[in-house]
Amino acid sequence: MSIPMKLEKAKLAKMAGGGGGIGAAIGGAAASAGGVGGMVPVVWNDSEMNFRFNPTQLTLNKTATYGGTNNRESEAGGQEQFANTGTRTLGFTAFLDEWEAPQGADVGGMVAKLQNWCNPDPDSPENRREPPLVMFVWGKFNFTGKLASVNATFELFRKDGTPARAEVAVSMNERPPETSPTNPTSGGPTGRRSRTIVESDSLQGLAYRELGDANLWRVIAEMNGIDDPMSVPAGTVVLVPSAADAAKARRLTRGAAR
Repeated sequence: MSIPMKLEKAKLAKMAGGGGGIGAAIGGAAASAGGVGGMVPVVWNDSEMNFRFNPTQLTLNKTATYGGTNNRESEAGGQEQFANTGTRTLGFTAFLDEWEAPQGADVGGMVAKLQNWCNPDPDSPENRREPPLVMFVWGKFNFTGKLASVNATFELFRKDGTPARAEVAVSMNERPPETSPTNPTSGGPTGRRSRTIVESDSLQGLAYRELGDANLWRVIAEMNGIDDPMSVPAGTVVLVPSAADAAKARRLTRGAAR
């Protein structure tokens, strides 16, 4: 007698605590992602969504950013300079079908819960409201990031107009694991990292992305000896302090000004 093969099911899971314990969460999600039975998903709530139908394909993209330099003497144009590497993006289409569900489930509510993960998470820090960290798991494949877009196309409706079937195109931006701070015994400043300024970037934008507070641009400018923060050329590599060091430097600056 042949043994039936267990079909692994894809799922999306919200990371608890804004992404803490990613390794353990991956293991737990992968262990519970298989074998979703019945017409209605076993779990589809504000923290976990199981797909009854697996995506037919996954799309992974990776980009690199280059900043051009002006060269009026050359007909070939300026020489491109590498600025930084972009994060990966994941795209897939989820098929939701509850037409034959015993209780006549409304896929509109399922789509709304999924789209809600594009909104700022109430559990995120007050000084940096942002969507929750989400993990896509399908068997041995996993991808951790934040939802960039959720576009639903409703295709089948009941007599009362409630949608019973939909195709949902989902796009995610990867959130790479945070690098460990420099070992204090190595003599390097703890928590510092380097970032490359790209076209249309600013120290204010960099301070907001890295430290959660655009007003900390002055700390970055002072650390890098930048006199004019409005004219930092693309391709410039700057040091960014840890959030704790930046906050301490700002307190010292305010204290000296009094």
